[in-house]
Amino acid sequence: MRTSYAPIIGGAIAVVLLLLYISFIIVLIRAVVICGERGFANASRCDANSNVTDNILLISILTTVGGLVSALVISELAATRPGANPTDRYITSKTPPGIRKAVNIVAALYLSSWIIVGLSAIIVGVVYPGINRTITDVGTTWLGLAVASAYSYFGIRPQNP
Repeated sequence: MRTSYAPIIGGAIAVVLLLLYISFIIVLIRAVVICGERGFANASRCDANSNVTDNILLISILTTVGGLVSALVISELAATRPGANPTDRYITSKTPPGIRKAVNIVAALYLSSWIIVGLSAIIVGVVYPGINRTITDVGTTWLGLAVASAYSYFGIRPQNP
């Protein structure tokens, strides 16, 4: 029996991208909250020692990796039968129980992390709207993608009049 390592390697890459996304969001959220707590209305007035809110490299990587992570979540939920477990397409009856459990745990952690990070971005963007446009954009974009993926996953279709 030949073992295909593609799902393992693909899963590892997806998890690394998610961890990168989470860490960059945390850094940006922390900077925005610090600026907001100091009473600054925008990032340009924030103290240079704590300001990462206009770091172009961080913001570029954050938005690129965030798009990749969101695309993965949406594509998996869109390809899943409404209400089914997203991992069902990867698990067969021959999959050992330990592997099955590990895949389900990783998928649940991945999806819940994406939800928590997205909600955090939108909350910080609403609480501190003028400090950093990127965190606001990440949050509002995440909200739109979350609604679209929920519609797809739950099989919600508009009715014809």
